Amino acid sequence: MSYKVEYLAIIETKEDFCSDVEAFNSLLQAYGSIKTSNSKIAYSGSEFEYTVQRGVVADGEQVYFHMKFNCSIDGNLEGYKKLLKLVRTVLQKVSVKPPEVLWDDLSAELCLKAYPIIYELENMMRKLITKFMLISIGVSWASSAVPKEVSESLKTKKNAAQSYLYDADFIQLSNFLFKKYSTVNSEKLFLKIAKAKGIQDFSFPELMGMIPQSNWERYFSPIVDCNSDYLDSRWKKLYDLRCVVAHNNFLTPESYEEVLKLSADVKEKLVKAILNIDRIHVSEEQKEEVAESVASGANEIVSAFLRAWNSLLGELYGLFDMIGLELKAEGEEIKPTPMVCGRMLLLSKIISEEVYAELEELYAFRNALVHNQFSADEHNYIELYTKFSDDLRLTLRGIVADHI
Repeated sequence: MSYKVEYLAIIETKEDFCSDVEAFNSLLQAYGSIKTSNSKIAYSGSEFEYTVQRGVVADGEQVYFHMKFNCSIDGNLEGYKKLLKLVRTVLQKVSVKPPEVLWDDLSAELCLKAYPIIYELENMMRKLITKFMLISIGVSWASSAVPKEVSESLKTKKNAAQSYLYDADFIQLSNFLFKKYSTVNSEKLFLKIAKAKGIQDFSFPELMGMIPQSNWERYFSPIVDCNSDYLDSRWKKLYDLRCVVAHNNFLTPESYEEVLKLSADVKEKLVKAILNIDRIHVSEEQKEEVAESVASGANEIVSAFLRAWNSLLGELYGLFDMIGLELKAEGEEIKPTPMVCGRMLLLSKIISEEVYAELEELYAFRNALVHNQFSADEHNYIELYTKFSDDLRLTLRGIVADHI
């Protein structure tokens, strides 16, 4: 067995620069530690097999040199690597563009070593997300979380919902934990700001809810001493390196060392999160927030509906607050659900039976979509309900205007 490496360099032929193989070899020997002779190249006391072929590029104004290097399995491997690095340095200075790597057994070996490291980390992330989502949302979370690109590839697979995370793309996994979102309904917030007389009109949870946060920041930061950006940035770097490994590209020794370091950093945090996940408490309201956040990432059509739905909620709660209605439990004001809010507005004769029925239908559809009782692939249906939400929002806005 041996380690074969091949480079292809394109060089301008102006003024007969590197006009033949002999001139090209002389160029390599600009480093005094490199010597070429016949089918050998010597470096630091070791010899390696070496051949070079010259040819003319199609336009005739450039020439190419195709180099082949070979080191036996029991040869001076470290010296071989240093030689190749020097050759690349020379070629980068004189070539039209960086030399093409046509073959690299050294890189292939590094890819084989890197693959199981990345594979283990990827499955640890799946394990963490699966357990968290099952605990926080329930058994219906998987299919409602499927991005469009993945769901289409799973249509013919049995038990796709159970195996979704094992078919998800490496980078999609990070969206579950690191994508930031706000828990405050923007429409309701704007209405409240318009009516506010001062900062005292806002509660601390409302103010904190305005700040977009990821699920990692909301639920895992308290049990793992690590912020979301730290992990997200490392996961993205690992994704780039994973693409190199998975697509049989050439992995440099420096990139391999980066795989080792990044994987060790991320693995430490994931292990701690998995071990402490039972300490996370997710309220019923937070479960809905997580479920909606995940569903909104399924595809743009689902996301558009949820934006329309939340705009509708802004009008609904704005009307509720404007009329002066409130819901209390043990003397404390609590936020009503959309249907409780709608029911109180109906009983107060602010909205009609027809408007209440439309709200009820939309709320049922929202729940079915978010909690996977309705297929996210039914695009026409979703677009229909998106328009339905917009129309009802305008109806509520008209009712608000009538009561100002």
